[in-house]
Amino acid sequence: MDINHVMDRFQDEDTLGTLSMDQSKVFVDLLIFTILVDGEITDTELDALADQWSQLPFAGSATLEDVIGEHGFNTREKIQSFDGDEAKLSQLLADIASKVDEQHQEAALRMVAVVSQADGVAEEEIKLCHTLGEHFGFDTDRTAEIIAEIYLGGEEA
Repeated sequence: MDINHVMDRFQDEDTLGTLSMDQSKVFVDLLIFTILVDGEITDTELDALADQWSQLPFAGSATLEDVIGEHGFNTREKIQSFDGDEAKLSQLLADIASKVDEQHQEAALRMVAVVSQADGVAEEEIKLCHTLGEHFGFDTDRTAEIIAEIYLGGEEA
């Protein structure tokens, strides 16, 4: 699927643009987690990450981008240091998800779905979306509906 088509369907700029600095860091953590979950980072994923990044409130401010960039780098280092340890990765995702306030949870799940499907959907990426939905307290139908908005253009996931 063409990433531009997906991006046309997903525009949470109004929501993402209102995040606090702390919330922005949490969303960056989710972005980093998403591109690393399947064990490979592709140019298409990086393009999707950059597009989502540009919707966050710090985008355009060199100083704030440096702060958030360093935070993202540290998150990447932490995830990579786990060397695939499922228990540690699961706990980190739970910790990250617990920091997303209720009003931003759907936008966070859509953002993860956008980036996860950018280069084709891997099993780990689907699992990540569903696990994130569980952490947010969404039932499986609601999670599938949110994911379907991105993955299938509104069909059931």
